[in-house]
Amino acid sequence: MKYFLAVLKQDENTIRISKELSESLKIPLVDSIHNSKYCLKFKDGLLGIVSEEHKFFSFSYFDPKIERRFRSLSSKDLFVKALGKNKGLCFLDGTFGWGMDATVAHKLGMSVRGFEKNSILFEIIQKNLKMEKFDRKENFYLSHLDTIKDWKCIEAKVQEPFILYLDPMFVESAKSKASLSNKKLEFLKQLFNHQVLENHKSENKNSKPTIDEPMSWEDWVLFGMKVRRSNSYCKRLILKRSAKSRQPVKEMHSYMGKTVEYLVL
Repeated sequence: MKYFLAVLKQDENTIRISKELSESLKIPLVDSIHNSKYCLKFKDGLLGIVSEEHKFFSFSYFDPKIERRFRSLSSKDLFVKALGKNKGLCFLDGTFGWGMDATVAHKLGMSVRGFEKNSILFEIIQKNLKMEKFDRKENFYLSHLDTIKDWKCIEAKVQEPFILYLDPMFVESAKSKASLSNKKLEFLKQLFNHQVLENHKSENKNSKPTIDEPMSWEDWVLFGMKVRRSNSYCKRLILKRSAKSRQPVKEMHSYMGKTVEYLVL
């Protein structure tokens, strides 16, 4: 799978950012949409990625959909219930992805520390926050780290009480691709596979790369529970999954909706 960064808007700032991104991600810079499977491009002042279905995926802190969700929140909202009376804690999002829940948490007044392991997604979000002139002093930080593999590094950085939030829903997304949200989740999985291939090439390995499935739901549960029990700063664990996953998790309280479930410990 080949990526290109297409620069269709030829203003000075866009060209500068595009060159920076092209160099950091080692993606060819072109001036038109190539016949590639995916293509990075700018649209309405935001950097995003266009799929082969011509869907544009991106991140914006000021996304109207996120704003609508925030304004519709009430005490009955499952996400609000899962947070409980802990809105003064740091919201540590270990599976940042497209960042909707972390952004809503920040709009609720929480400080946010997000972690994203995919370099393409990370760069898109960082660039867009910069272009939107989002102030890092507002306690919204994103780091390019793998939450599980780099947990010791994360623990050293976060020396304050926090909620650990894990949303590995892309593990189940392949079962239901009809909605746009599920397509975005499936897209994360494809980006993950692309990352494995690119890392394999850069290491000059002669063997064939193995594309593993994302970590299982059970692995995420075990990791979350281990952190909750061993880290004194972790005051709450929230795991999000599809409401179709009927298997209960011992010790965890469930907030069940029509489409999603929040498990809390």
